[in-house]
Amino acid sequence: MTDAARPLPDAALDRRQFVLGGTLLAAAAATVVLKPKRVVAPLEPGLLNAAVPKRIGPYSFLTASGLVLPPQDEITEQIYDQVLTRVYAADGLLPLMLLIAYGSAQDYTLQAHLPEICYPSSGYTLTDLDRVPVQLGDTLQTATFLAAERAGTVEQVLYWVRIGAQYPSTLTGERLAVFRANVARTLPDGILVRVSTISPSRREALPQLQSFNRELISSINPLGRRLFFGPTSQ
Repeated sequence: MTDAARPLPDAALDRRQFVLGGTLLAAAAATVVLKPKRVVAPLEPGLLNAAVPKRIGPYSFLTASGLVLPPQDEITEQIYDQVLTRVYAADGLLPLMLLIAYGSAQDYTLQAHLPEICYPSSGYTLTDLDRVPVQLGDTLQTATFLAAERAGTVEQVLYWVRIGAQYPSTLTGERLAVFRANVARTLPDGILVRVSTISPSRREALPQLQSFNRELISSINPLGRRLFFGPTSQ
């Protein structure tokens, strides 16, 4: 991994879209035939905000505005029960932008919009997509680390997704996780946790983003742990 921008290859994206199209067709058929049922109750208003403290390690809450958000359309409004957006700051460190989107019922159409979708829709060009490890509770999972550039500004983005008991690291993997749950006749809940910073340097940004993710997880209350890791977490 270097700081030189590596554009995402079009051919690879085309192959992913082909696989994704087949997955969506199969998932749509499964949803219609099997009629999966919700396993988690809708999140009551304000609970996501209450689950995440405004002081995280050395960071303090600064503002709730200025983040890149998923497209605001009818489907998006159905995907998420609640979306939390915050900017945190700490002395001597880069300001960090946090987005958490939680949905209590995910089917083949109602899933978290990944940054690979919402950033380009906001005029960003994505480069340097890598899979990196993140500590999530007691397990090591895979997160996605990418750069989003617009008008000469580079935002380094780290995010991870949970769908039910799975932590998919690709769009296809996310759809497959939903498909497997739907085949089991359930509508799993899901969460997207995204933390980012404005910096041209991936080497400088990544350790800080990973450290903040650890601090975030260690600071959330029991409700936050349930939202982050699923209803069976302690």
